[in-house]
Order: sequence, then C-alpha cells, then structure tokens
Amino acid sequence: MELEQKIAQKNILLAFSNVFSSSIYPIYKEHEESFDKDGIHGVLHIARSIVASFILSIKCKELGMKTNTTDILIATAFHDSGRKANGNDYWEGASSENCLAFITKNNFMLKSQLTNNTPDMVSKMIVKRCVNDFEDAFKKYENPIDFMCVYDSDCLEIMRECCGRGGRNSFIKEKLLLYNYNYDFYIYYGQLINEWWSFICATENIKPELSTPDCLNKLIQLIEMNPEQYPLIYEAII
Repeated sequence: MELEQKIAQKNILLAFSNVFSSSIYPIYKEHEESFDKDGIHGVLHIARSIVASFILSIKCKELGMKTNTTDILIATAFHDSGRKANGNDYWEGASSENCLAFITKNNFMLKSQLTNNTPDMVSKMIVKRCVNDFEDAFKKYENPIDFMCVYDSDCLEIMRECCGRGGRNSFIKEKLLLYNYNYDFYIYYGQLINEWWSFICATENIKPELSTPDCLNKLIQLIEMNPEQYPLIYEAII
C-alpha cells in the first residue's frame, strides 16, 4: 500500500477514536456498571476489536480486496451494544438495530468509491450466528469481505482467558473466515494470532487503566511504542 494511502487509512482510525469516545464508550461503560463487572464484553474488548478489524481491513486492501474501513469499524463498535448479559449472544438483533439507529441519527455517509454499502448492510454485519464458514458469508451478505473482517475481529478475542475457551493454546484458528478464504491470510494469521495473544495479555493486565473514553487512543499509542513486540499490528496501524 502506498504511503499516502496508509496515511489516509490511519486517519480513518484516528477520526474514529473520537466517535468511540463520544458515542461508543458510554454504551459499554454502562454495561460494565450493570451486568458486565469484569468487562468481558466491555470497553477494552470493543476497542481492541476495532483495532483488529482495522488491521484486517488494511490487509484485505493490500491483497487487492475491496473493503470499506469506516463501515467495518462502525459494525465492530456496535457488535455487543445490545447485550443484556455475558455468555451466548442472544442480542445480535438489538445490537444491529442500535448500529442502524446510530448511522441514521448521525447521517453517516457510508458509501465509498470501492463499496456500495447501505446503512442496512452495515448493521447486518453484526448478525453473525447464521454463518458457519466463508461460503455462508458470500451467500448471505452483499458485502462478504467487510463482514469477514468484522467476524474475525471478534473471533480473535475468544483467546481471552475470561472467555473460558483455554486461551491461546486452545484457540481454533480454522474458525477464522479469512483464514479459510484466502491463502495469504492463512500465512498471515500464523503470525498475527501470536501477536494478538500477546496484545491481549498486555492490555488485560491493565484493563482498569484502559476502561476510559480514550481507550482506543491508548491502544494505538501502546502499539506505536512497541513495534518490535507487535510488528504486524504496528505495520498496519502506522
């Protein structure tokens, strides 16, 4: 990806950090103060998922796939917004409605020269339970690459110890849609999964410090300060 394109993409993430602080953070902070005391699906999980979906969107572009990064970030940000409890997500429909309401209220312009996503298409990316593999994504979504970025960003977070799935050692990478869809992602995930596990561990250890309106900015800064620890993540962000 050309330098000018990378700068433009990073600006999308930086601009979205303002949206996160004003509109996304309050939703998940309220969850932490009610049913989600441990922040399992709280502020840090959402901010980290946003970073992951951004990274995946950038990689897709590098591989010649068309993605709308802003749409992906918005869907990722709202994917747990409708939750009323932890555990199985029975509230994807409510989260999707929250996303659509946000887009409509704020008059977000979600179309780009590369994609023709409508608000309905963006909010639908939150509804994931009907998908078993990448072939399902192509059958059921008009924007399957964008959807797979959203899906995989949440899937990577299953490695967290608090999810009770056995951590990194028990993580099933074959569940990642892009891993199965594209051979370059098959190779890429081999390193990214290890980096993401390290990133999860580092940030979970300071979760209380990160449960703030500027959580997303703090994550970006942490990556910028540790290029040797997170080379793939750093390359995508910077």
